[in-house]
Amino acid sequence: MVNTGGFGWKVLTTTHTAASLRVKAEVTLKTHLVVNDHAFVLFGFADDAERDLFRRLIQVNGVGPQSALLLLSGFRPDDFAAAILHEDLDALTSVKGIGKKTAQRLLIELKETMAEHHFSGATPSRMASQEQKELCRLLEGLGFNSHDAKNAGAGALKQLGPDATIEAMLQFALQPKP
Repeated sequence: MVNTGGFGWKVLTTTHTAASLRVKAEVTLKTHLVVNDHAFVLFGFADDAERDLFRRLIQVNGVGPQSALLLLSGFRPDDFAAAILHEDLDALTSVKGIGKKTAQRLLIELKETMAEHHFSGATPSRMASQEQKELCRLLEGLGFNSHDAKNAGAGALKQLGPDATIEAMLQFALQPKP
């Protein structure tokens, strides 16, 4: 609940934004107001990138504000853009409520937009999607859940670069992080 000028608003946020908030601290949220026949619904985001991606998502046919919020709770903007650019249907459909048809629609409608928007971790790489899937399978076989495997693989790719071998990326992904 956010109080402003004596008026209280319930603000829906992504899990990432909610985790960054501190109780009883003054915070600044980037907001988006959705008005429909039944309610005014306020969505809050920790930064412009998350809010901008939310606004792009709700423009996709079949993706409403709740689905967009679920997608952004499952992905950081960079990770979402990378999933779109690498046409990773498995990653998109791993989000509750996102089926294959919606994931395909996201790929079709957002691929060009994600390529134009420069999210830091989203640049396409030499690493073929088959190799990327293999790295994720290896990590999942070692006990990583699907989302963590994708994040660890993306982190290794970002740190080591597109010319690194799968073995080097696997070794990097398995190293303890500070």
